[in-house]
Amino acid sequence: MKQVNALHSQGHSMRNIARQLECSRNTLRKYLRSGELPRQKPRLSITSVLEQFKPYIHTRLAAGIENCIVLLRELKQRGYDGSY
Repeated sequence: MKQVNALHSQGHSMRNIARQLECSRNTLRKYLRSGELPRQKPRLSITSVLEQFKPYIHTRLAAGIENCIVLLRELKQRGYDGSY
C-alpha cells in the first residue's frame, strides 16, 4: 500500500502503477480510494452432498468396486437423492 501511495504522490499515472504492480486499474483505484488494504470477506464453507456417504464410498472403492453406476445405485439405496 505504501508503494502505491508513493508512486501516486509522485505523479505516476494509475495505468503505469497498475502495470508496475501487475494488478488491474480497478483494484488500484479501490486501494487508493479506501486508504487501506481491503479485507477479504469470509467465505461460506460449502459441504458436499456426498459428505455423509464418503466412508461408504471409500469402503467400496477399497473393495475394488469402481463402477460409478453400481456405486450410484448403492448410494441411492442408502438415501442419496442426487444424480449421476
